[in-house]
Amino acid sequence: MGISSITAQTLWSGFKRVLRAYPGTVLGTGSEAMTNSLKASWKVNKHHNFGRQLKDAFIAAENHNAANIAKHGSFWKSFKHDFRTIPTVLKDGWKSGTTTWGKFKGLGSGFMKRMPLIGTLMLVAFELPNIIKAFMAKDEGIGTGVFETGKAAARVGAGTLGMVIGSIFPGIGSLIGGMVGWMLGEGLMSKIVGKTYSEKLAAKEEEAKAGMQQNINNPDFLAMTGAGSNTGVSPPMMGNMGSMMPMPQMPPLNSWNDDFMLQNYGMNPFSGQSIKKTG
Repeated sequence: MGISSITAQTLWSGFKRVLRAYPGTVLGTGSEAMTNSLKASWKVNKHHNFGRQLKDAFIAAENHNAANIAKHGSFWKSFKHDFRTIPTVLKDGWKSGTTTWGKFKGLGSGFMKRMPLIGTLMLVAFELPNIIKAFMAKDEGIGTGVFETGKAAARVGAGTLGMVIGSIFPGIGSLIGGMVGWMLGEGLMSKIVGKTYSEKLAAKEEEAKAGMQQNINNPDFLAMTGAGSNTGVSPPMMGNMGSMMPMPQMPPLNSWNDDFMLQNYGMNPFSGQSIKKTG
């Protein structure tokens, strides 16, 4: 077995472990176990061998998730419990403080315990229209919807990891660091996976509008389409479907002269009387 084969197997095995740990860590309380482990090791080792500290924190999350599933019977039952206890966790955090400052610190600590779940639900609510639009796109296929779902999952996972790393600071720094870490992680992953389907669609529409406006302002384009004041046709107008529709334009009232009426009508349409050409 070659080195490349061993490396591929190792990567695949690690990827499967991440997939198994993802639900409980992002949608459950696995991130809390991960944060506690990283805080304890950081306090002793600081930045030394930080990769190993992260690996140990991940293992702590795996063990926590397995214990939760064994306790509640399944991941979804565990998720339901974590979701329903959000108010209780926040309330207990507030009550844990003996001073106003202590109460806010306790509230922040309780919020951090459920931040991945709260953040995920908020992001899902924000991303759901985009994912549905991608699945419903007739010209793209179901693969686009699956791809958009994967991109959203990657952003949430990166945000959770950023939150865990940012939470190693003590006190109020844990709350601030966690929030900043979440934003940085989610933002960095957004740059990696690229724009959402809705953002790409909006960008294409803007490019089409900009190109059409540029053509309308181009004299060569107006001459080619027969638009302009010399031809008696107004500049093209945008229809509902974005098509070019030259609008016929009647001469202004002050141009209803004898020559025009004789040539086109042979009479004055307003009076019903024939006009004799003068001059």
